[in-house]
Amino acid sequence: MMSSSLTKEEYFNKVRLMTDHVKKQLPKRKDLTETHLDHIVPISFGYQNNIAPEILSLPENLKYISSLSNLKKGHTLTKESINILRSWIKEGKVDTKLKFYINQEEEFEKAKEKYDFSEMYAKIKETGFYVIQDLPPEIAYSFIPISIQRRHDLRWEKTRKALGRIPLPTHRMMICAVYPDGRIERLDGNTRTHIFKNDLQFSDYEKPKSWFVTFIAVVDEKNAIEIYHSIDSTDTAGTFSEKVSGYMHSKGYHINLPTQFQKGEKVYDIAIVVIDG
Repeated sequence: MMSSSLTKEEYFNKVRLMTDHVKKQLPKRKDLTETHLDHIVPISFGYQNNIAPEILSLPENLKYISSLSNLKKGHTLTKESINILRSWIKEGKVDTKLKFYINQEEEFEKAKEKYDFSEMYAKIKETGFYVIQDLPPEIAYSFIPISIQRRHDLRWEKTRKALGRIPLPTHRMMICAVYPDGRIERLDGNTRTHIFKNDLQFSDYEKPKSWFVTFIAVVDEKNAIEIYHSIDSTDTAGTFSEKVSGYMHSKGYHINLPTQFQKGEKVYDIAIVVIDG
């Protein structure tokens, strides 16, 4: 059963129940006094990306680590997580679309080696808000889009038309959420990032040489989604079809649908009451 048929609470409970049956097979760490059983590919990532609970509870995705290490890791993907995901993709255990998130995670890890975010993290912890006025494009492009972001790779042409041929200051503005564990998600600027990163803008349009990025502290995923809706879905996305497209993507319903439905087109042919069970 895939995550799209379960609520978040049901999904987490199912993974933990299946994990309880498997953890007896795992060797315990005698060198640690306080241990925690870690899901190397986090449960939250599994839920957001429609990974079956039985896959997340495989022995290869479980290991005992110190409680402090688990707290620091949070919900982030590590190099070990990415390697496991790559093997699952190769073995057909998860959707191949996860390659995008894996590549983005690796890109952000490389970005952190080039750019010092320590001041941003310190200010975020202190005030909950921080602005970087001239962030290099390769760093700004590395941020991972929020999980409920509409399929920008399918609807970029509309945004390119809106951008036109004359660069404006607002075209290089971006908003990102910063989680307590340090994870960063892009809330606004996702479709523009897709356009500029892949050189899809009009040929005579000059891409931004730097980005004006606002970082906002969030408590959890729910908080980030609330901010996202206040920025994007309500005013910018506007149309009913685009909002439903984002909703379907967040629930994992988009996986096996035709492209027109993934774009947000023809959604009037789907009864919303059926979509939500």
